[in-house]
Amino acid sequence: MKKSLTLWVLLLLPLLSQGQIIKPANWTTSVSKSKVQIGDVVTLNFEVNLKDGYHIYSSEANPKIQDGPLPTVFTFAPNKTYELIGKLKPTSKVETKFEEVWGGDTYTMHSSARFAQQVRILALAPQIKVNVNYQTCTDVGGVCIPGDEDLEIAGLTVRDGTAPTTSTATLTSSASLTKPVSTSTTAASMVAATSTEPTSENDDVAATDSLAPVKSDIADSLTALEGTQDQQADGSMWGFILTAFLSGLVALLTPCVFPIIPMTVSFFTNQKGGAWKALLYGASIIAIYVLIGTIVSRINGPAFANFVSTHWLPNVLFFAVFFVFGLSFLGLFEIVLPSSLVNKADAQSERGGVLGILFM
Repeated sequence: MKKSLTLWVLLLLPLLSQGQIIKPANWTTSVSKSKVQIGDVVTLNFEVNLKDGYHIYSSEANPKIQDGPLPTVFTFAPNKTYELIGKLKPTSKVETKFEEVWGGDTYTMHSSARFAQQVRILALAPQIKVNVNYQTCTDVGGVCIPGDEDLEIAGLTVRDGTAPTTSTATLTSSASLTKPVSTSTTAASMVAATSTEPTSENDDVAATDSLAPVKSDIADSLTALEGTQDQQADGSMWGFILTAFLSGLVALLTPCVFPIIPMTVSFFTNQKGGAWKALLYGASIIAIYVLIGTIVSRINGPAFANFVSTHWLPNVLFFAVFFVFGLSFLGLFEIVLPSSLVNKADAQSERGGVLGILFM
């Protein structure tokens, strides 16, 4: 018994050990110009270098594909020191490729990928932090690795200067801030309004008093604008594992499984050493299904699982099998396996030990 238990521990050890983390992507950042003034527009460049044989998906996803591949998503941390201008765009070559596993065209980038986002600088010390959520996949086999990278823009030297003026009139009341304006021009007009210089000493006091509530409204408006930026919550691998585990427990309540639970429990509890045999029985089920799934996926590729679950042919075959078994359970006819096969399986399961548990 000890030898059998040791054998199973050695077999399951590779599944329980933590493998080496593969990271085929290396991210870098740069800016279009390093010396700027408050109010200037700067282009932020994001570049990722991929290992040979890997590709990454573009930031633009195909709207025709539901639950498709994970696009490259940039989430900018809200901050009052800068403002986003327009949308982030890919600046390197994007290839359009039909992938059967997704059932449509996907937009991929190979070898290296570059993205650009314009921002307007609103303070002397801008704090621009970006989270990149992406996935890299192998060109052969389609094995995908999710990635999450936190980046911070550095290398900007901001000088105190007057922001570019606009044709907008000076703000005289907070009511004017309630009118809809585009996010790309709001901050510029606000900075221009607040940076208006008084022409005399008396005007200095008057301008300060009149602009005080306006500056407060400006801060509130910028906060509201930053709060509307789209952000994608990071997926949790542990959350996924917990959901899968709970789903498995719910599956125990199905009519074909739940009635067997008392029989299985009583079988192991009514014999000597039933506890470790029950654990071995559960581990053998996991090992068998993992082994079959691994072999099938390695031979047929990841697209095969999608084919089995979505294509009409295997679904019709599964329907026919379950339909026939249902009629048999209702007593319309009896399905009898060859007696020689049944007798051999029963004989092996009654032998006891590791082999007997496997044949259960």
